[in-house]
Amino acid sequence: MLRVYLACYQDGQRHLTLDPVLANVLARLKAQSVKVALLTNQARDTTEMTLNHLDSQEQFDLVITAQDIPQPKPAPDGIELGLRTWRVPTRQARLIGDTQNAIGAARTAGSDVRQAAWYLPAVLPSASYPVAGSPDAPARYLWPKTEG
Repeated sequence: MLRVYLACYQDGQRHLTLDPVLANVLARLKAQSVKVALLTNQARDTTEMTLNHLDSQEQFDLVITAQDIPQPKPAPDGIELGLRTWRVPTRQARLIGDTQNAIGAARTAGSDVRQAAWYLPAVLPSASYPVAGSPDAPARYLWPKTEG
């Protein structure tokens, strides 16, 4: 059964493309030597399939899957593992979440959080967090404003 699932998942990859806004954000972060982690509720094998298909493995310094942690999102375990791995204080981390589970995990962990523009629910439950990577200003909330 798992083999059939993985074959279907692999076949579905042909329909998958990397959002240009996300690609821009990842490239800018990499150019600025900002560490980037991917935290997903997917299994490692399907995550690796997707990263390989999108040729984006090198964009992430750390990949944490549901198999790497005791509890997946919305529990904060994955965020906490990433912070421990890099020895980064919670308040220095910024999480960009594409689901309410990710937003909830970041809030529980005490991390700064932004809603991803590539996945916006029809009705946002709260306006208490900004949107990252909106098409009109792709990195508007990812980098601090500069003077001048």
